Amino acid sequence: GEGEGEGEGEGGELEARAGVGEEEDDDDDSHDAPQAVEEGSKTDFDAMLDRLKTKRKRVERAQEEVLQEVVDFLTRMDDAAASDFEAHREGQPAVRKVAMLADMEAMFKKEFMHEFLLDKGALHSFTKWLAPLSDGTLPNETVRAAVLRSLVHFECDEVFKDRLRTSSVGKYVMMLSKHSDESVENKRRCKALIEKWMRPVYKKSLDYQHVAKVVRAKQR
Repeated sequence: GEGEGEGEGEGGELEARAGVGEEEDDDDDSHDAPQAVEEGSKTDFDAMLDRLKTKRKRVERAQEEVLQEVVDFLTRMDDAAASDFEAHREGQPAVRKVAMLADMEAMFKKEFMHEFLLDKGALHSFTKWLAPLSDGTLPNETVRAAVLRSLVHFECDEVFKDRLRTSSVGKYVMMLSKHSDESVENKRRCKALIEKWMRPVYKKSLDYQHVAKVVRAKQR
């Protein structure tokens, strides 16, 4: 599935950022001369523990750097959405989100980042990118398509479903699926997402009409 190997990939990415596994072999010259084991000196086991502690600290530092990168990136997304909203209200071109599209799609393709992105509010940022502008018109079609494509990358596990419940992104995806101004291709993407998100609840494939009825019933 989409999440296969994600944990392994995450650890490998963090270790790569931390430089873990790049230590030089300090034992290459150990055969040149016998070394006496002196009282109070570190045993091989103690040395191994020290190396493990050093690796763990490096990985922890790398994880902190990733979290900060995620926070900074989502802040950029939120700022772009706010800037475009104001620009449109003032009759100016709303171009900040469009300028971020390549970076945004590249970020959300990184599976090892998904846990961090969800934890720091990625779905709320997506909501701001999909929300109608000040006069009720939809944001740029290319922006909507990029957000829908990025949402596809997330595995619909318990963590994702929990974040989905606390954001409004599902509401906007449903809205776009029925909006008269939405493109046929984006409507298709919306309906595919809705089925993907609802399928685990009912343990089977659902047709879109049934999903829409369920959502309307819950909103009453």
